[in-house]
Amino acid sequence: MQSTGEPMKQKLMTGKLCLALVLMSFLATGVNAGTKNGSPFYFPSEPGPYSVGYETYAISDNERDGRTLLLDVWYPVRRVDTKDAADAAYFFVPEAFGVDPLPARFAKVDVPIAPRNVKNLVVFSHGNNSFSAQSIALTETLASHGYVVVAPNHTGNTVFDPTDPFEVAALNRVGDVGFVIDHIMARNADEQDSFFQQINPDNVGVTGHSFGGFTTVGAAVGYEGIEGDPRISAIAPVSGVIQNIFTPEQLATIDIPVLLLGGTDDQVVPIEGNDYAYQNLVGEKPVHQVNLIGANHEQFAVLCDLGDSLINSGVAFEDWSTDFLGSLLLPRYTRVCLEALLEYETVERLQNQYVVSFFRRYLPISGSFWKSEPYGIFLFPDWKRQDKPDSKAWRKSGRDPSDLWY
Repeated sequence: MQSTGEPMKQKLMTGKLCLALVLMSFLATGVNAGTKNGSPFYFPSEPGPYSVGYETYAISDNERDGRTLLLDVWYPVRRVDTKDAADAAYFFVPEAFGVDPLPARFAKVDVPIAPRNVKNLVVFSHGNNSFSAQSIALTETLASHGYVVVAPNHTGNTVFDPTDPFEVAALNRVGDVGFVIDHIMARNADEQDSFFQQINPDNVGVTGHSFGGFTTVGAAVGYEGIEGDPRISAIAPVSGVIQNIFTPEQLATIDIPVLLLGGTDDQVVPIEGNDYAYQNLVGEKPVHQVNLIGANHEQFAVLCDLGDSLINSGVAFEDWSTDFLGSLLLPRYTRVCLEALLEYETVERLQNQYVVSFFRRYLPISGSFWKSEPYGIFLFPDWKRQDKPDSKAWRKSGRDPSDLWY
């Protein structure tokens, strides 16, 4: 039925206001306040209702000459099942360097996936020559909100083996996402697997940072002969390499919800790339652009944690310039942890807020209104909280302009 103009807009605005007032009541009663039906509300910038399990293992793709990927997998766990569990740790460089592993924020090992509720899969793609655990603040938080999160190390384009030229790495990365989805869905169909019937095969999200942002878009729209994956239902590229790679015509074919997140002080992938993408994403589904004022490129990864691990391994900060790993990390650590315009902790919190809200809204962990709809409020351009003036947000849809509330 066609919109009737002003009365319909007034009705929609009334609905938006009511939803906003409901969420404000959550804020007034504190974090994780109760919702209308008694279930708790968990703020997207903070851990959700679950504890988090972690496992890592390798898989091989026989259709791509046995290409091997080392995976990091995070998944929701009942809190009662982590009481005596050991903390997870991430080995971001070969053990030969003698560097302590990167400690998990709150993930545990050797714990069972939470039963009953069907989860959605989110694939995370790391940045250029980086590693799968580069954004654990985000991946662990997503898992705590009910998602199974899988991050492949893109072989040939990691800190371990930065050997592939761009075009080779780009093709491999896009293919990796589809292969990871295939692998997890095979586990989901295997009666002997712990993930059996735990995951919705038709509701997959993809997110990634920098080159991983390119990978995110490429997996959805296709790249150089690789078709877009129809199982992908929402994407959230972070400081993604999009401009000068994807044409306006390609971007116009994307008709799933999109979140474009970036920083205004990004000197590696300038924020104008997100402007370009936003202008050319003209499908019917919602598109959100969020600019974090003063955030730079590397702040979306856990560089400060990496520096702390190096220091804890016995390499004092003043000696980094003469240490192999320290010399690689020093300029980035200085830029991110010591001289950034926006505090590292603030960027981490805002990245969690927007990415988790986006997936909780568009890949809800339940069909219940109260478990998905309130998260849309955090994506409104006029959202007012302590985040202002740290971020600016835009939102559009190919639908009637009045239909802009969730």
